[in-house]
Amino acid sequence: MRSRLIRTGLLCLALCLVALLAWTPWCLQQAGKAIEGQDLTRASQWLSRAELLPWRTGERSFLQARIARKYGRNKEFARLLESARRAGVEADRLEREVMLQHAQIGDVQPLDEAFPQLLQRGEDLPAICEAYVLGLITQFRIDQALGTLDVWSEDFPSDPQPHFLRGRLYEYMNHLDGAGVELRRALELAPYHAPAAMGLARVESSQQNYELALELYRQAAEHLFEPHPALVGMARCYREQGELEQARAVLQQAMARPPAQLVDAYRYVGDRGETAQSQAPIEMAKLELAENRPEAAVVWFEQALASDRKDWKIRFLLGQTLQRLGKTEEAALHLAQAEAARAAFEEGDLLIDAVRKNPADTEARYRMGLILMEHMSVNNGLVWLKSVLKYDPHHVKTHIKLAEYFATNMAENPDYARLAAYHAEQARRGKE
Repeated sequence: MRSRLIRTGLLCLALCLVALLAWTPWCLQQAGKAIEGQDLTRASQWLSRAELLPWRTGERSFLQARIARKYGRNKEFARLLESARRAGVEADRLEREVMLQHAQIGDVQPLDEAFPQLLQRGEDLPAICEAYVLGLITQFRIDQALGTLDVWSEDFPSDPQPHFLRGRLYEYMNHLDGAGVELRRALELAPYHAPAAMGLARVESSQQNYELALELYRQAAEHLFEPHPALVGMARCYREQGELEQARAVLQQAMARPPAQLVDAYRYVGDRGETAQSQAPIEMAKLELAENRPEAAVVWFEQALASDRKDWKIRFLLGQTLQRLGKTEEAALHLAQAEAARAAFEEGDLLIDAVRKNPADTEARYRMGLILMEHMSVNNGLVWLKSVLKYDPHHVKTHIKLAEYFATNMAENPDYARLAAYHAEQARRGKE
């Protein structure tokens, strides 16, 4: 009897050890699958569970770095990738991840060159295609992006992400019916896909299908790690339907959210991170106007503008509201700036058409870069300027502008001094 109990105890102990040894690899496997399915919240939860045992820290750091890359947390990405390197993750995986990070923010050239070879190897193709498409979109190489999305969705028919990105492209191009089809398909494949739910909610809202949009915003809020973008969308729908009390209640929920993850949340659903702090104040200002309180609306518009100085639409609404209050001089300043930005973006629409017809139109790309830097996003403008050099490495005006920018902002990044010197030298050589 005693020996049987000992054998049973040893067997139980062995099974426990096997379970412990298998726990971390299994958690990492589940995290990887969640990342592939674009469920980053669940992926982070699996990685947290994997931390219960201090094994395979390299793979855990690598997957955490991939999540950081998808959220646009560049400093965190670099730190985690270095942790993965120190823990022994293969150099080629690390180099490829850096290439993907560069591509998704617009530095596509290295991935451009490696893409055919990577397709043949067949490893990690969804992640590669996603970063490549994001980079192509950033450089407004739309036809190439759509072609890559076609290949991706054909090879991975159960992946929601190509449908989501195609839907976002169609939405941006104001092809709302096509956007709706693609975003619905993404949600059919992955009901937890919060960015797709947000995108489809915007499409339905723009077509005044507010009840359906509200359902989609609620669906997004359930799956977002930070529901702020969905709450603001819901408030907008309630306001448009005239349900002002309900709009205010939901908006107050949004404004009570802690600010720490707002930028990540807006980036995750496909918006610019710079808009994160301005969205709720904008909607609150519009709500105050709907309730005939222009003085209160001015306060909220000013708060929104302080968060996103380059949003000309906020400035225009502020100017209109000030004008309504009889503050004509102050209103005129805001309205003039808004009109200059509006005219610039009107020119930008023509420039984008020119680039779509001829991606190698360097003058259109250069001018678009300047417009974006001045009136929307410095980072987006830099991407467009750098794209000029893909087609004309000796474009003097681009090198001059980049040299000026990096020289002026050297305190932000230790590498900017080198970049300023490089572009200044290239500009000098181009003038000779």
